[in-house]
Amino acid sequence: MVRPLRIEYPGAVYHVTSRGDRREPIAKDEFDRDAFMQILGQALERFDAYALAYCLMGNHYHLVICTRQANLSRLMRHINGVYTQAFNRRHQLSGHLFQGRFKAILVDTDSYLLEVCRYVDLNPVRAQMVESPDAYAWSSNTALAGLANAPTWLRVAQLHEQIAPGQSPQQQCETYAEFVAQGKGNESKKQRNQNIIDAFYIGDHTQTTIAAASKVCRSTVSRVIKGHENDKGVCK
Repeated sequence: MVRPLRIEYPGAVYHVTSRGDRREPIAKDEFDRDAFMQILGQALERFDAYALAYCLMGNHYHLVICTRQANLSRLMRHINGVYTQAFNRRHQLSGHLFQGRFKAILVDTDSYLLEVCRYVDLNPVRAQMVESPDAYAWSSNTALAGLANAPTWLRVAQLHEQIAPGQSPQQQCETYAEFVAQGKGNESKKQRNQNIIDAFYIGDHTQTTIAAASKVCRSTVSRVIKGHENDKGVCK
């Protein structure tokens, strides 16, 4: 389903990430973010590629892109290089903005494509920057959910056909929004379970106390703890 990037070929789809040097911000304000989006769009057009999802975070970004030609490395060097020049010129800086070479994973199944696009759009929620992906302006979620106009280089219809073939555009937007919301629910559940495990093993609270604090039944707490013990071989 997923394999390390080894080859470039026409029509390949990648999940690409690039992080700021020393994890420092790659955008300081909305002017920087606008500049990045403009450079991204120009680069995709110049190198005959398009995006299926994107998210510009504080110190890194995610792209899900398709290259019609075997030129991912050239495309990414252009994006990072041109944006670094613009960023340094505006802020009177010099040197590297990004940490090393970009990272890319080849996405070679339709099912994984949907998962990775949801992962990208949920990044601001996971980082606790917003409660809902709809509240974040610098990702593809609002366009894919039908809440904002999409840039010409974001292939909304193509992704919608993957998740809801044959539905109307409005139905496809709603289906994608529901799909992302389900992912948000899974993330919340994971965090809740981790809180239960920490309260039991680190805080030494009883299962009854944890259930009351977590607003779940005691059997749920017991099931989470038992599952953790089975996975980790923990004895209490």
